[in-house]
Amino acid sequence: MGGSRGGRRDSRDCPWVDLWGGSEGRRDGDVKFDWGRKGPFTNFAEDEFSARWDTCLTLDADASVAFELVSDDGSRLFIDGSRVVENWGTHGRRARGKRVELEAGVHHLLVEYFEKRSSALVTLTASFAGEVPEPIPTRMLTHPLPDADESDPCGTGRSHEQEPSPAVPSATTGKP
Repeated sequence: MGGSRGGRRDSRDCPWVDLWGGSEGRRDGDVKFDWGRKGPFTNFAEDEFSARWDTCLTLDADASVAFELVSDDGSRLFIDGSRVVENWGTHGRRARGKRVELEAGVHHLLVEYFEKRSSALVTLTASFAGEVPEPIPTRMLTHPLPDADESDPCGTGRSHEQEPSPAVPSATTGKP
């Protein structure tokens, strides 16, 4: 899940968080990281960094999906631009989740995360049929379209001559 899409998010409760700083990018299969006392890249400090994951979730049918974010420090999940799970703030390992009714089709998922100090971890899981939440299967995910409008990164409001190729998420990690 990756990229710097969308506008600046509300960080009033954590004013040092800068999701727009310098960045490094990579593609990740899911959001499941426990960096311990290290940063996500060797050239990043072990404390005070942020990350953003960005992907498109495709559902073949309407679904009641339970999403869960576990993090140390803050994280939050946006679906189609709306904040759905709020786990923001400086805290130790903490889980927050919410069940969301989603229609069949493509939905934009954006996870924002910051690490203030000490341990660094973040995990996004989902339950699609009442099972224990697990990482979202990569077969359900595609990358946002590179030329898509920021308000519609998955290109759901326009037709495509060909379907975007399936891909795993990527991350852009910024150092405040």
